[in-house]
Amino acid sequence: MRFNHFWVEAYVAAEAYRGVDEGVGASKAWLALDTSIKQTEFNHPKADFKQLLTPALTDWTQAFVDGSQTVGDDGIIAPPPTQTAEETTQLLDRAKSVLEDHGIDDDSTLSDVIGSRTVKQEQLGYLPATTQFRPLSVTGERRALPDQLKASVTIEVAGADPLSMPAPSEDPASDPTGFSYTQTTNNLANKRITVAYVPATENDEEIVDAYHGLLNAPAYAASLIPVLRVDGQVVGRGHTPVGTGYSQNFKIVYRMPGFAADVVENPVAVGGLSAIAIGLGSTASAQLGSRGRNLAASAPSGGEQSALTDRFAGELLSQQGG
Repeated sequence: MRFNHFWVEAYVAAEAYRGVDEGVGASKAWLALDTSIKQTEFNHPKADFKQLLTPALTDWTQAFVDGSQTVGDDGIIAPPPTQTAEETTQLLDRAKSVLEDHGIDDDSTLSDVIGSRTVKQEQLGYLPATTQFRPLSVTGERRALPDQLKASVTIEVAGADPLSMPAPSEDPASDPTGFSYTQTTNNLANKRITVAYVPATENDEEIVDAYHGLLNAPAYAASLIPVLRVDGQVVGRGHTPVGTGYSQNFKIVYRMPGFAADVVENPVAVGGLSAIAIGLGSTASAQLGSRGRNLAASAPSGGEQSALTDRFAGELLSQQGG
């Protein structure tokens, strides 16, 4: 199997210990190091539980439908809670019986039921002298990846429409009502990315304060501008005031080298708060733990106004999306 590939080289002590002890040996050399090619260990589930549990779930669904009543064309009245509770208890009992029949008990893990995969860790005493593959040719050497070979994300907000149907701007970068921001994905991974709205002028800020927050202010009272933040730092903002309650076009473009761009567009209500979660694979548990602690530390002391902040609500939305 042949493929194009990038790897890194490190300039390390090459005599005797190959980088283990920098104080040993004066001679250094460039060593090819590639951690992107790894061995994976698969933990397969003990049975096809989806197939085994489907009959029980089908029976529960049918019982729910049979016990419901339709009202008009679109309404439905659910079965009495006592009936639903009884059917649910039967479903759980059947599911527990199926799991126990295949060796799943209280000490089992989620991976025993649905399977999992983990990267096999290797603890090397010395830096490897060669790569895990045989290079056939080297087409170039660079100190850094060129921009055209980096994945990137562009976030754009533009337009303004009172009827909640904004038309995409032909050139969001020059649209004064919004902004256009582009960054490589590695600089956005596992970060809080939010689009919020702030008062456009000092006068608008005074109006919002007079109503004790944007949630209490009438839609006609103040004008706002969109603001893009990454981990709390403003990286993009509009310049022309937009009426509260209007809609703007919210566009995300993901570009990956060698592939067509993926584009997602949605209207966003002026005055709202949106979060963007960029999934680049698994996230280290230490990073998740750190963000969880930061979220707990930023919990509001009281009032809905203090809850709808970038630091708290934005972080909560971001973690939910990730």
